[in-house]
Amino acid sequence: MSNFTPLVNKEYEYDGDNISITFSRLLRKDMLNVLPAFLKLNKAEEGSEEYGEAVNEVLNNIADVLPGYVKEMSGLNDTEGNPIGIETVVNEMYFMRLCSLIALDVISESGVPGGKA
Repeated sequence: MSNFTPLVNKEYEYDGDNISITFSRLLRKDMLNVLPAFLKLNKAEEGSEEYGEAVNEVLNNIADVLPGYVKEMSGLNDTEGNPIGIETVVNEMYFMRLCSLIALDVISESGVPGGKA
C-alpha cells in the first residue's frame, strides 16, 4: 500500500505565532519547474552567497503557485489579531523566511520517496 496522503499538515513557529498549514503536493509541471533551483539549493553551503541565490530562485519559481497548494492556514495574525493568509506571506518581504520554510516543505513532501523515480 502506498504511503501517499492527499494533504500534508505542518506547523511553524514564526514571529511569536504558532502557525498550522495544510497543503497538497506539487503537481508534475510545478515540481519540474522548481526542481533545478531546489537541486542547486541542496548543493549549496548554507549561509553562502550561492545558498541565498538558490533560495531566491526557488521562491521565484514557486511563490506564484504556492497559494493554490495551501488549503488551510491558521495561527498567523497581524498586530490587531486579524488572520494573515498565504497570499500575504508569499508577497510581503516581511514573511520571506516563513515563505521559504513553507515552500521547501511543499517541495520536499512532493518528491519521490527514496529520491528515485
